[in-house]
Amino acid sequence: MNTTSLNSLSYIKKLLLSFFERLSPERTFLWLALLFGFLFILIHPPFQVADEKTQFFRMYELSEFHFISIVKHNKAGDYLPESLTKFTEPFFLDQYYANTNVKMSLSTLRYIYSIPLNPNKKVFTPFQNTALYSPIPYLVGSITTLFLRIFEARPIIIFYAPKLVTMIVSALVIYSAIKVTPIFKWVMTTLALMPMTLDQVASFSADSLTIALSFFFVAYILFCKSSIKPKITRKDFIILALTGSLLALTKPVYIFLLPLLLLIPVSKMGNVKKYLLFIASVISISLVGFMIWSIVSAPIYTPARPYVFVDYHEQLKFFEKHTLDVTSLIVQDYASHADTYFEQFTGAFMIFHILLTIILAMIMFLVSLVEKSSKVVISFKDRLLSFCIWLICLYVISLSLYLSWSRIGSSSIDGVQGRYYIPIALALFLCLYNDKIRSSSKALVPMLVSCSAVIALSLTVITWVFHFY
Repeated sequence: MNTTSLNSLSYIKKLLLSFFERLSPERTFLWLALLFGFLFILIHPPFQVADEKTQFFRMYELSEFHFISIVKHNKAGDYLPESLTKFTEPFFLDQYYANTNVKMSLSTLRYIYSIPLNPNKKVFTPFQNTALYSPIPYLVGSITTLFLRIFEARPIIIFYAPKLVTMIVSALVIYSAIKVTPIFKWVMTTLALMPMTLDQVASFSADSLTIALSFFFVAYILFCKSSIKPKITRKDFIILALTGSLLALTKPVYIFLLPLLLLIPVSKMGNVKKYLLFIASVISISLVGFMIWSIVSAPIYTPARPYVFVDYHEQLKFFEKHTLDVTSLIVQDYASHADTYFEQFTGAFMIFHILLTIILAMIMFLVSLVEKSSKVVISFKDRLLSFCIWLICLYVISLSLYLSWSRIGSSSIDGVQGRYYIPIALALFLCLYNDKIRSSSKALVPMLVSCSAVIALSLTVITWVFHFY
């Protein structure tokens, strides 16, 4: 190799290192999330995301200012335009994932596009597994739908437009979280750009806003803990209480992230009395909305899966009598299905899923170990607290599915999906934060995160194009 070639390679290397060193984690996330989020929405066939059909119905119901569903024939739902049901009929969950011979045809696209809204021609439409959700997770989608209903937009427009707007709003919330956190900016970027995370963000599922709010809540706690904030102000209190309230109203199971507030030092409030009052006030305010909604929505509770004898109240009685047995079952379930849940957690769809899952896991682990900031001190006590909260969340997630989704007295837990662990992931990765392991290269972490994200998301898009069409 001659001198000219060596000089050229050296120049390219310096150029690349300079590029990666200047990368902003929040901007990297935002641009990649908007680009691939749009592609996900465009390529992914309708109603292939779990519960997307019933989420769609609930979103439309809220756009008509019907906040509380009705019960008919022991099913919770509402009277919605018949065209919405017709729009969903050509699709069922996993019809494309499970069968490689089934493709999204042009005739199907023509058919669903041709369906008019006919808003006054209504039929009772059940959606009992989402009827109990508060309006908060669907706020963005329902407002968008309300606007579209003014022009009697076709169901296909009412399906895609709210997904796009919800994706943009959730992406902006995550962008704000990455920007505000003093540590783990690239860890959060890695988590936010996993295929599964982006698949949920690019939907009107309740998980979209749940993931965004959980990231922001943890990020703001870390911001309050840092040396950037000499003391907690009224503004901080309002932001934490509001975020906690919204999180509790999106998916109540994540209220168990609220004790992460204890990561904020007592010194930020001046004395122990003010500190305890601050923590108690934020948690209490966060729980008020959830408690009110639980009381208001209780009368419309119907079993989500009546055909398999699912009943929350009866299952709760069983749990009270067999607490240790159910706890043992939860532990066994994690021991048996941990690998499956982690694959679902990353969302390495279909091809190279095992290899991609391992690579993403290694990158998240490595970035968590080497990403540092002098502005935050994470003590052993902090790491222990964070780990305990993560364990409690693991337990509560499985318990909630056992109570609401599994057969009464079942010896297995149904409905567990890896995506449920994305909102609590930062609590686990905080345990890896340390002051000893450092990277000598400023470009290493940005390069690993951005390149792995682009590769994983590109593979997902390519796989979907060949699989679905």
